[in-house]
Amino acid sequence: MRNITTASLLAALTILSTPAASAQPSSGSIGLRGGVPVDCALFINQSSQTVDIVNGVSNLTLGSVGERCNSGTGYTVTISSANGGVMLSQGAQAVPYSIQWHDTGLRSLTTPVVMSRGGARAYLTTRSFRVTVPAQPQALAGVYTDTITMTIAAR
Repeated sequence: MRNITTASLLAALTILSTPAASAQPSSGSIGLRGGVPVDCALFINQSSQTVDIVNGVSNLTLGSVGERCNSGTGYTVTISSANGGVMLSQGAQAVPYSIQWHDTGLRSLTTPVVMSRGGARAYLTTRSFRVTVPAQPQALAGVYTDTITMTIAAR
């Protein structure tokens, strides 16, 4: 009987000395976070058109330019000319021109053209890129060039 009493006493002491279960919260939360990086791009498809400087051209399609940007705060597209809106020959004779793309209307590139877009365009929007060059019947022989640069940037 002594073994039973001792075992009962040890069991009772073990139960009494076990710490009480701590109160568990009835609810909790788990954070969830994700992100989408800004993705703005221009897609330029240039044709092999040659500008007729002597006779001039009106709305000659030089190619197409597509734009897309997922910035919710909008973005800008800037069009600039290396020669300030003129084609130059090796002899530095200048031939002015104007461009037209999307909603620019007919514009000179003597200063950069900056177009602000108010919201995102997640899907590619492509438009023809056109040039108008007035006739230059007195132009000297040679190759006339300029480089038009387009950039897109999220706001």
